[in-house]
Amino acid sequence: MINTPAFDGQRLRQLRKSRGLPAHRLAEQANLSTRHLWRLEAGTRPRVAAVTLARIALALDTSVDYLVGLSDQANVHHRKIATPRFDGQRMGELRKQRGLSAEALARKANVSTRHIWRLQTGKRPNVAAVTLARIALALDSSVDYLVGLSDTPDRS
Repeated sequence: MINTPAFDGQRLRQLRKSRGLPAHRLAEQANLSTRHLWRLEAGTRPRVAAVTLARIALALDTSVDYLVGLSDQANVHHRKIATPRFDGQRMGELRKQRGLSAEALARKANVSTRHIWRLQTGKRPNVAAVTLARIALALDSSVDYLVGLSDTPDRS
């Protein structure tokens, strides 16, 4: 496991192929264009939305944490939901449970306090997967929890 989250298109491609899934089928299941998926796998699209990776993770029966390198476990059993989405309120509640101020979380995750507040209040509904992975690490949680794929806030 690595300390700094980073999306790796090769890891995505290897997992897709190991599952025997053609790119066009995964793209269809994740509600993406095949071209977009190819660009993610090739690394020409390094900034990817957390929700996009959540849809891919759901289709591959893996975790977003695996796709951004926070976990080495490719197989997971997460709750099945129709549409993964980032939940800023869930993040805010977890931040408070962990006894962190928005400022402390921002420092730990290396993002601005303003960004934390905008995410938490829903004024910034789209968040990059790597940014959300840093926030999840700072909260000792998983990206999957923050996008609704898991009901367990603690890292496993």
